[in-house]
Amino acid sequence: MFKEFESEKIADKAMDELLKNITQGYTLKDKKLCLQDLKYHLRYLKEALDASSPRLFNDYMIWADILLKSIRLSRECSKESLRVLKASAEDVMDPGSYEKISSYINGALDQLEKEHVLKSFI
Repeated sequence: MFKEFESEKIADKAMDELLKNITQGYTLKDKKLCLQDLKYHLRYLKEALDASSPRLFNDYMIWADILLKSIRLSRECSKESLRVLKASAEDVMDPGSYEKISSYINGALDQLEKEHVLKSFI
């Protein structure tokens, strides 16, 4: 659906947008980790799109949200990341591709509105 350079471009634009809203408290290391997370989100989004599986992306975002919560990042961080990725994709992608990307991101945002508990397999 989208090429690697487009993923990089989307991630970079999204990071620029996030940095506009962050006025303090982020070290260079934090910024690198944030950009890395954005790229991970895009990799999973691409795989979900290639597999025509919105659930794959939803499940990943639920897992990522639980992981980020474990390191004391709020759910709002996950949601804001998705919102800026969606806005950045609109600037980069053709309308047809953006429509599909937007629907997957909206579905994940809907999932993040619900409370999720990690299930034990023991």
